[in-house]
Formats: sequence, C-alpha cells, structure tokens
Amino acid sequence: MFVKDVRLQIALTLGAIAVISLIRFFSLTILLSFIISLVGTLLIESLFLYFTKKKIFLSYSAIITGLLIFLIWQSDSLWTYLLAAVLAISSKYILKLGPKHIFNPAAFGLLTSSIITGTPVAWWGASWNILLILILYIGTLPVLKRLRRLYIVGGFLLFYFIFSILTTQNIQTIQFLIDGTVILFALIMLPEPQTSPISGHWLKKFGVYVALIMIVLINVLKYLPNINIDPLLLSLLIGDLLSVLLIKLQSRPITIPPPTQNVS
Repeated sequence: MFVKDVRLQIALTLGAIAVISLIRFFSLTILLSFIISLVGTLLIESLFLYFTKKKIFLSYSAIITGLLIFLIWQSDSLWTYLLAAVLAISSKYILKLGPKHIFNPAAFGLLTSSIITGTPVAWWGASWNILLILILYIGTLPVLKRLRRLYIVGGFLLFYFIFSILTTQNIQTIQFLIDGTVILFALIMLPEPQTSPISGHWLKKFGVYVALIMIVLINVLKYLPNINIDPLLLSLLIGDLLSVLLIKLQSRPITIPPPTQNVS
C-alpha cells in the first residue's frame, strides 16, 4: 500500500525498520534511545513551529529525522540522542538560504554530534539482514520515481560501484546493493527533497558529485586515523552546500555595464 504524502511513506518505511530493529536487538537502552530520538525531534520541531509560525502540527519530516537518528546513532549516553535531535532540527531553521534549509537535518545532527562527543557513527540499525534491504527498496523506489530522484540514487551507486571495483579488484562488489548502510544512505538521506536539487542538470549530477566527494574523503581520512568522521555523512553535507552555492551562483543575473562614452 502506498500513501499520497511521500514523507509519510518514508516515515512508515523507516518506522517498520525501526520497530524490527527494536525487537531484534531489544534492550532498555535501545528502547530509551528510540523514545528520545523520536520524541526529541518532534518536540523540538513543535517548538520551532510555534515560535516561527504560531502553529503546531505533526511533522513527518521530524519523524523521519528521529528514526534516522535512532537507526544510525549508537551510544550508551542517552543524552547524545537528544543532542543529535536538537542539532538536526535546529539546522532546518537556522542554517537556511532563502526558504530552504541547506543541510540534510539528520546528517547534520549525526555528524556534528559525532564530532562533539567523539563517538563514531554506527549505522547499527542498517546492517542486520536482507529483510531490511527489501523494506527499503519496496518503500522508497516508488517515491523516488514519483519525485524524479532515481537519477540521484543511480549516479551515486554507479560511482560507488566503480570505486569498489577499483579498490578491491573484485567484480563481485555488486554485493554493495545489499549493504544496508549504503542503501539506507542512498535511498533515504541522499535524495531528501528539501536539500537535494529540485530539477535540471544539477538534480541529475547530485548523486555523482556526492559519490566523488565521498571517494576523496575516504582516501584522505585513511591517512588521519585519529579522526573519526563518517565519510558518507560528510560527503552529503558538502554536496548539499555545493549544490546550494552553485545553483545560487548560476541563477544570479549577469549585469553588463553600459559602454563608456569618450568625451572629447
């Protein structure tokens, strides 16, 4: 069954994965992290909505962000889940250029929390079995087709595949198509409508240049073993920023100065 609101469909897809992960790896810490991530993003979003628009409504985007934090972040310090939620939602309302926020909220909240706390990003809820992959494909591909964002996913996965072959010398690296971390990133976070390009050639190239940025980061970070920065999340944030700047620069009108007149 598919619903009209694409945000609700993505939320339901991630919700199914979150519930299965919660049951599969159940502990009190995981249960509390689920509650804090979800309630935290909804509460903070509601506060921003109230103070900026004087109204409060159920935000599917906040639910998606909360579920991503739950599925990707892993820490025994439960306050860090709230930190990630605060940073993620705040970035939507503070780091803006025009009406759109610049960065993918979940990626921003997770990466900045990782840097602040020194805790590596885990992607724990994206790595358990083939059922997760099937849920992701079934729940997101119709949405991406409807939003015309399959270009983004395809470009990213193609370059990721080429990079995998060149670095492992193994044609069987096609197995990345069942790598939960890569697929969760590519199908959910990368084509997020508010931060990926809306249309035009930047839309088609977005996945490609995020993949290229990621490849550069992987090769740079391997020489910096003491720095725990997730290359997937960082490449997405850099891609978001470049996309906004390039589109803004391209849309800027070119003014031609009037010809100078020689006065004799």
